Amino acid sequence: MLEATGFRVNHCLVWAKSHFGMGTYWRNQHENIVFASNGKPSDMLDRGMGSVLTFPGVHHESREHPTEKPAQLLASIIEAVPGKRVLDPFMGSGSTGVAAVQCGREFVGFEINPAHFDTACRRIAAAIRSPRLFAPPKPAEQLSILDIAS
Repeated sequence: MLEATGFRVNHCLVWAKSHFGMGTYWRNQHENIVFASNGKPSDMLDRGMGSVLTFPGVHHESREHPTEKPAQLLASIIEAVPGKRVLDPFMGSGSTGVAAVQCGREFVGFEINPAHFDTACRRIAAAIRSPRLFAPPKPAEQLSILDIAS
C-alpha cells in the first residue's frame, strides 16, 4: 500500500521486545517496522545500525495504547535517518510524534480512533512543551538577540 501511494519501502526492521505481546499460544516477542521514504533514501543514513533493534517495551501499567511503542526506540530510528519530516499513518497514542518532536523534526500523523487521536495530541503537545535537555547548540547565525541576552 505504501508503494501504491508513491513511497519506497527501503527496509523492514524488527523490534525485539523484552516481553511477550498480546494473544495466546505463540505470543510475539517482536514487531516489524516498515522503513519507507518518498524517494531514494539518502546516502547520509546511519549505516551503523542493524535491522534488529532491542528495546524494552512500555510497561503495561503506563501504556496508553494496547500496542504502544517506546519513544526511545522510535527516536533511534528517526535520528538514523536524515530529513526534516516524519510521517506516521497509524499513530495510535503518538509515540512516533513524541520521538519526532524530541529529535527536532516536523511530524504528520493520522489516527482513525478519536480517543487514541486525543491521546496522541496530548502526548505530542506535552513533548513540545518539554525542553530538549541534550539538544545540539544552535549555529551562531540562528541565535536571536533573546538567546544572546539570556
